[in-house]
Amino acid sequence: MISRTRLGLALLAAAGTLACSSNDSSTTNPCAGVTDACVGFPEATSADAISAALATAADGTTFVFGPGRFVFTNLAAGELDVTAANITIRGAGRHATVLDFGGHGTQGILATGDHFTLEDLDIIDSGGNGVKVLAVDYVTIRNVHVSWSSDDLDTHGGYGIYPVQSHHVLVEDCFTSGANDTGVYIGQSQDVIARNNESTGNVAGLEIENCFDADVHDNYLHGNTGGILVFDLPTLAQQGGHGIRVFDNHVIANNHFNFAPDLGSTLAMVPAGAGITIMANHDVEVFGNLIQENQSTGVSVISYMLTGQEITDPNYYPFPSNIDIHDNIMVWNGTSPDVNVPLGGALAQIQAQVFGGSPLPDVIWDGIPLGGGENPNMICAGSTHSWLSLGTYATGGDPPIGFVPSVASGPYRCSDDLAALPPVTPW
Repeated sequence: MISRTRLGLALLAAAGTLACSSNDSSTTNPCAGVTDACVGFPEATSADAISAALATAADGTTFVFGPGRFVFTNLAAGELDVTAANITIRGAGRHATVLDFGGHGTQGILATGDHFTLEDLDIIDSGGNGVKVLAVDYVTIRNVHVSWSSDDLDTHGGYGIYPVQSHHVLVEDCFTSGANDTGVYIGQSQDVIARNNESTGNVAGLEIENCFDADVHDNYLHGNTGGILVFDLPTLAQQGGHGIRVFDNHVIANNHFNFAPDLGSTLAMVPAGAGITIMANHDVEVFGNLIQENQSTGVSVISYMLTGQEITDPNYYPFPSNIDIHDNIMVWNGTSPDVNVPLGGALAQIQAQVFGGSPLPDVIWDGIPLGGGENPNMICAGSTHSWLSLGTYATGGDPPIGFVPSVASGPYRCSDDLAALPPVTPW
């Protein structure tokens, strides 16, 4: 019986025949200059050979795609699977190396081995997610472009870049567009850095969900339905999202209509024009951002109760707390809330009745308190941001909530009472 290691080495050798030639040109030898174990994929390499090489890789292998378009439309596995540890997949650069899935398969790449790196290539038209990384310690996704080209948004995948249940996650210098859920989604993970990415034309540009300790900074989110979401949801293995810093991002004109396919999902309830939305997390700091021209809200802080969905998970804590929003530049937000979803419709009514059609305030809290006291949730809006509490209460009707809006901000000017959160320590 041939061992998995021997079989993997044989397939790697077959796939990398041209890569091991004496020609140092990167066109014929993508592995030129790589000192570790390396398998090169010139443009003529077949999809089956690439799939087999990745699936049977030995730990510690670097795979380098040369320039060109690599078409994967009939993969038996439905995706490119990577299970070995210490794997690097590298292209010749964004737009130079293109992995084209032609709308087929379950997703583009699925990685489940620790110390996974993906960089310098495009993934287009995957049948599902662009790249999913599951339960991996040490993830680096760098300079990767993920997009969908079809005008039929229902054919797009859910997530562009999708690390989940992972530790030490770095996503940087990437571009995502067209996801019918989220461009860059990092969920149920710990020690996360998402920086210098651009997301446009997705339902959510960038989402941090049920994560512990994340720095989200220097990203450019524009033209999505919602710019940045910091969510904590029930029924997931990791709950209690906290330690999230959102800073120095540009969150501009995220006014794309919501095309989430699941009409009952939490994401489908996000109104077009949501700048930064924080739901049910604690210890979140939002500062130094430019938040501009988002038609529904600048920054909103809500509990899960506002969704109107029943909470059946006894371990889930639905309230936000210790939220510090300070020193951002917020202009021209809340000018025309999206009436196509219930929350946006309510905001439009409040805008008309309370503000006479003028823009809504910078920071909006749903007003659902943890208990007694002036500000039991410790939702703090700094000294410069305008403020609105929706004063949400249960009515028992349909819809099951009502509002008593208030702009009284005194108890919420409390940023000095919250300590700055520590940065995520690079690894």
